[in-house]
Amino acid sequence: FLWEIVMSKLKLAHAPTFKTEVKIPTPAGEPVAVEFEFAWLSRKAMVEFADDCDRKDLSDADLVLKITKSWGFEDESNAENMAYLLDEYPSAGVEIFSAFYKAYNGAREKN
Repeated sequence: FLWEIVMSKLKLAHAPTFKTEVKIPTPAGEPVAVEFEFAWLSRKAMVEFADDCDRKDLSDADLVLKITKSWGFEDESNAENMAYLLDEYPSAGVEIFSAFYKAYNGAREKN
């Protein structure tokens, strides 16, 4: 019976993206929550993305843009602006990747 309840909520045809907040660390201040929309990656695409993370010819901005569809900043989500964000807020990249994987895997943060 419980299996039927759980299975009824799973959809094989899922949304191509998902949104979650990323807490961008700021110098001497509280992290700022920014909503990011991420691409849903299939198993094969996740393996390819992991391989891309090992490539030396891709920048951190390139990698973030591979999984990011939009963000909550007024500025356009493009390579130049992503590179600027990652340069000005060095911990932002780690937080973006972490939020992606946590949301992707359904992990829940504890209060």
